[in-house]
Amino acid sequence: LANISWGIAFPYLGVYMKTLGGSLFFVGLLNVAFNLTSSIAQYPFGYLSDKTGRRKPFIAFGVFSSGIMYFLVIFATTPSMLLGIRILQGILSSLIFPAHTAFIAELSVMERIGSSYGFFNFVENTGYMLGNFLGSGIVKTLGIKSAFVISSLISIVSAGIALLIEETLHPASHSEKPIITQEGRESERTILERNAFKSLLRGKLGIFYLSVLLAMIASGQVYSVLSVYFEEKFGSQWVGILFGID
Repeated sequence: LANISWGIAFPYLGVYMKTLGGSLFFVGLLNVAFNLTSSIAQYPFGYLSDKTGRRKPFIAFGVFSSGIMYFLVIFATTPSMLLGIRILQGILSSLIFPAHTAFIAELSVMERIGSSYGFFNFVENTGYMLGNFLGSGIVKTLGIKSAFVISSLISIVSAGIALLIEETLHPASHSEKPIITQEGRESERTILERNAFKSLLRGKLGIFYLSVLLAMIASGQVYSVLSVYFEEKFGSQWVGILFGID
């Protein structure tokens, strides 16, 4: 349900920015702002999840707050206001991702963790795709603001369902500082100090990280303005459909 919600709303953020008078630069900044704030906030929120030994509150509040941010979008009257909402959404939604990754591992049978992640990714992608198609129909029949409202309501329902999950409390982490897992055995860890990142970039992994970084830079250049291109070339109702096919 959370991914259906995001699939409805996300493709139309760039289109909505354009209707507010935002340039393509501002359209691109919507993704930059979200990804930057989300990337920065995920690590400390993941650390807090370990520190408290809780996953469910982080997931539920992250989904709920992301939905509230989509509702606030309809009140944005300037490109700067929409960008500010997106920045806040990036911070708050980053509560979800480290917690749900850990939660899947904790709820899964050890021998089937790979299968659990595979099925979870399947559910995520399916939900997002359904949301894309649903968003297209909503925009065509009810308008773009209705898509953000419906997206928000589905997120709130999703957060409520997440609270129903039974969570076994785990011992809180006693680490004084955030940690980074090293390459190798799961038990090999290093304190977050100056040489921590150097050890992660050694050998073939460093080259792999660089290749991923370049691939994502190329992808981000296209993806950030794709919705506006689709809208200009085919019309608003086709934006969701084309995202869903992708």
